[in-house]
Amino acid sequence: MVAAFGSLPVAAKVGVKALVALPFTYHSINGLRHLVWDVGSGIHTALRVLTLALNNKAVIRTGYTVMGLTGVATIALALM
Repeated sequence: MVAAFGSLPVAAKVGVKALVALPFTYHSINGLRHLVWDVGSGIHTALRVLTLALNNKAVIRTGYTVMGLTGVATIALALM
């Protein structure tokens, strides 16, 4: 299997690695996003600043941030 993968063209190798890396990077980065939300919602009575930061615009902004970071991380991992 290793020899077969090694014999593929470089573009195919990068493509296969990107397909494998994409779900892992997305899940990891989005998991961190939700972890921040959970910590913030658990202590929102003490930290009103974080609660105010979780409005619709912030949710959309962090979603786009996750997508951008996922793309960058996937490309970085695929090119290794």
